[in-house]
Amino acid sequence: MRVASVPRRHAYTRHIGWPGDGVTRIATPDATYRASDLVDAGWVRAHRDDFDCMHTHFGFGDVGLDAMQAWLEALSQTGRPLVHTVHDLDNPHHADQGHHHRQLDLLIPAADELITLTECAARRVESRWGRRPVVLPHPHIVGLDRVGRDRPVPDVLTVGVHVKDLRAAVHGADVWEALVDVVTPDQRFRLRIDAYPAALERDPDAARRLQELAAGPDVELVLTPYGTDDDFEDYVRSIDIAVLAYRWGTHSGWAEACLDVGTQVVAPRSTCIPDQHPRIQAADLDAACLQEELGRALDACWQHRHDPPITQAWRTTQRRELSAAHAAIYEAVAA
Repeated sequence: MRVASVPRRHAYTRHIGWPGDGVTRIATPDATYRASDLVDAGWVRAHRDDFDCMHTHFGFGDVGLDAMQAWLEALSQTGRPLVHTVHDLDNPHHADQGHHHRQLDLLIPAADELITLTECAARRVESRWGRRPVVLPHPHIVGLDRVGRDRPVPDVLTVGVHVKDLRAAVHGADVWEALVDVVTPDQRFRLRIDAYPAALERDPDAARRLQELAAGPDVELVLTPYGTDDDFEDYVRSIDIAVLAYRWGTHSGWAEACLDVGTQVVAPRSTCIPDQHPRIQAADLDAACLQEELGRALDACWQHRHDPPITQAWRTTQRRELSAAHAAIYEAVAA
């Protein structure tokens, strides 16, 4: 079974397969390839003999609606089925969701099969489009050989929040300040705030506020440039609790990477991220009583600090099951 995967090289798309599962995700032309290059009617017609099934995930936000409709028509005319995994009901990179939602209005009714990662997202898809996706969980992000390694539990837990590139979907000073107020008086915790330097150069007000917060006790501000997958793994291992301060979103590979290495996760209740795994603590980051919400979530993390980590064996079994489930879906839609 030859699958044209959009994107192909992301950790998620690599880790829903397993050697020997009978699925080949076809090679893409070169290093300049973009995920959206395959979401093109001309590409489908030119490569119709090279693939048996198209599977879209994310990375096609730049495709216009007319071009996407033409691409869907090309798939239909060439007899190539489409599987779509609903990762994002809302685009985490953009404040205006109009284009993303209109893309979903084309993709979800047209797909021969739908997949999503949580029951939470499946309910939302069914409510809006009247189709119930197959629910298949998010696979590991960290390499299997590094999942579940022993790590000591420190006397003081580092609570980490990464403001990334200060995109619209990331909470700003309201959450930072609430975390400072909750963490600094509590001797069980210390706070680390990470940011990309380029983002702070674009937003001097945010930079100034972060530096003011970091001037206080038990708060560390770390400026790190965009890095490699290894750099990201080092980061999530360096903290004990990750607060995912998102205003909106659906699912999170960041949360799964944390689970892989034994870092606990606090995620917004408004998203489906807490539904990804029972170990993820939910908090209402839009609540008027934000400090109380964060305090309850961090208390829960403290209580679970000695829980055994997710194991390599569990992730391996999960990945084998995901591989078999995806292979069966591809065979079914191709038939």
